[in-house]
Amino acid sequence: MTSFLVTGGTGFLGSWCVKTLLDHGHLVRATVREPASPKCDFLRALQGAQERLELVKADLNDTVESWRVVVRGCKIVLHTASPVLVEGVPAGKEEEMVLKPAVNGTETVMKACIQEDVDRVVLTSSESAIIHGHPSKDNPAFKPPGFDESHWTNIDGLNLPLEMYHKSKTMAEKRAWELASVASIELAVINPGMIIGPFLSKASTSPSVTLLSTFLKKEYPFVPNLPLNFVDVRDVAKLHLNAGLSATASGKRFVAMSSSKSTSLQQMALELNAAGFDVPTIKMANWVLRLAALFDTKAQFVVNHIGKTLYCNARNGDELMEGKWIDYKQSVADQAAFMVDSMHIGRRKRKSKKKQMMGAVSPDTQ
Repeated sequence: MTSFLVTGGTGFLGSWCVKTLLDHGHLVRATVREPASPKCDFLRALQGAQERLELVKADLNDTVESWRVVVRGCKIVLHTASPVLVEGVPAGKEEEMVLKPAVNGTETVMKACIQEDVDRVVLTSSESAIIHGHPSKDNPAFKPPGFDESHWTNIDGLNLPLEMYHKSKTMAEKRAWELASVASIELAVINPGMIIGPFLSKASTSPSVTLLSTFLKKEYPFVPNLPLNFVDVRDVAKLHLNAGLSATASGKRFVAMSSSKSTSLQQMALELNAAGFDVPTIKMANWVLRLAALFDTKAQFVVNHIGKTLYCNARNGDELMEGKWIDYKQSVADQAAFMVDSMHIGRRKRKSKKKQMMGAVSPDTQ
């Protein structure tokens, strides 16, 4: 039994980390905005929570001294809390609202852990700190074997302020490594792709909810040919646990991807359709998205990846997971089912009358 702290306990990944730790018999302290809030009830209802889970109030804007109290007594800290990618940021405020909170929050938690003699921090970073800011011809993600834990996003090559999120994740992770290099604390970093899978709470949010909502709500009639690297939230939580306990994990980055090749959004739509969800599946012509990028900021964000395949060589991640990743088809189907059944977003396809009649016929009468 080891004492863990999970920051961002009600978040999509944070809540799964809490559940995974409890399922493995560990003592867990989790930071939340307000412990008495009904939004935390799902955490208190987890198996083992009554005996081994403590919820504490904390915010990334709090002082180092405040965070010292939060981390005190914990051996391993899983730092999953981070400012989310903000939409509608006023022009000129990108650095203030996206970059500074990410870097300062990571620095605050790291300094508190160092001063309280925490054994190890496992930091949730992102593939955003790895594959961006490189010319297409030099980007390791566009040719096999693909990018790995040794690669870093080139901040000088980013299209700022549009790609401020990539800069924030890169600088926050680099700051964590800088602090760890001059202290006795151990650090391991997880770099996941797009995290998908079922939620533990209807109140949890994730970029994947925004993505799947566009399909389930049928917001667009066509699906762009864009590549994404997916990974199941349950695998990312398990990877955090393994990185916290493995004797050889300290000082390493762990790329988390369910496959060595990306999946196009159109292929994902086809899988959702095959799983019985009512979604658009017709592929959008590449030139349409390129044209949209002339006027739409969101399209500009992804235009360089149109029609391409991203390759990944998750050497450290594969080793720590023993090569066992949940297939993205299962992940996306599980998330869509939760969103339809619990969040009431979208719907399943209606069965034809012929299929309904066939389903109603018993084997004895066929």
